[in-house]
Amino acid sequence: MSDFKEEFLMPLWQQLLRDVLDHGEESSPRGLRTKELLNVSTVVTNPTDLVFDIKPRKASPVMSIVELMYFLNGRDDDVLAKVWLPGMEKYLNPNTRRFDGGYGPSISAGLSYVFPMLQKDPDTRRAWIPIMDMTHLVRMIETNDFPCNPGLAFNIRDNRLNMTVMTRSQDLYYGYIYDQIEFHTLLNMMSKALFKKVGTVSHYMLSMHLYEKDFKGADECAEYPINPRSSFAERFGFPFDTVSGFWRYVRMFNRLIDLPTESPVLEICDDMALAVHKYSTRRVQTPARTGPFTNWLRDWMENKSASKAETAVASTEAKASEGMKFTHVGPNP
Repeated sequence: MSDFKEEFLMPLWQQLLRDVLDHGEESSPRGLRTKELLNVSTVVTNPTDLVFDIKPRKASPVMSIVELMYFLNGRDDDVLAKVWLPGMEKYLNPNTRRFDGGYGPSISAGLSYVFPMLQKDPDTRRAWIPIMDMTHLVRMIETNDFPCNPGLAFNIRDNRLNMTVMTRSQDLYYGYIYDQIEFHTLLNMMSKALFKKVGTVSHYMLSMHLYEKDFKGADECAEYPINPRSSFAERFGFPFDTVSGFWRYVRMFNRLIDLPTESPVLEICDDMALAVHKYSTRRVQTPARTGPFTNWLRDWMENKSASKAETAVASTEAKASEGMKFTHVGPNP
């Protein structure tokens, strides 16, 4: 087993990328070449950085928020593919228009038991949410959406709420960042609702891998210079301090998932909700920087604009260079 421990998420990710690239064993499930490490354990000791600042990855600044709130509302319908991530269409069950491996029903129902269990017995070892069940196993061969994270667990020690994530299969380049920010955000939300300090996030991965198409990007991201924390990672304060407030916030966020261009209701008009709303209206209005999430959104937009400008300049220079090949001035050599 390989063990990794870091205070914050970004340096941990870079370390994992480099280790897979340098020491991963080749494997080709479904005919797709990968490098992987088996049985990997990680711990983030200060999972309070809920934004991400490794620019070459170009990670969306709102998809983790949207997907987490979608899950917390118990959903597995097609709104993620219809409104937010068209690329997820291929994972929908064509007959039901639902995700066979969706986490929403399990996480939402599980938390309704986990919260009171942690309140009744802070030392409990029973605060466990199983995501994978027999219905997933029965559909394993025929589905395109099989759960990657079979379960979540929580415990309170030294007045800190800790989370443990069990993962069957971890795509380290594409899915890892979104998954981790979702888990870290959930832990911060639960800690606020339970009036506990934020503890650690422990993660056990049976397979941690990179696909061949991502080797180059992973190498670039692994070497990208960073600060241990995001450059816009001021602590975000959730607008609730009780479990009932947690659920009220989640329920009000549900409307924003379906109708993101509508302004958030006043009760959730915080920086996280504003980032989701402003992302949907970014083509008609430049979002203001009001906190960590809108800062990330603005930075992401500026990074994309710079990348497009660089691509346009490179294309123009290439065309000019190509034209020069056919232009000869002066005597023949």
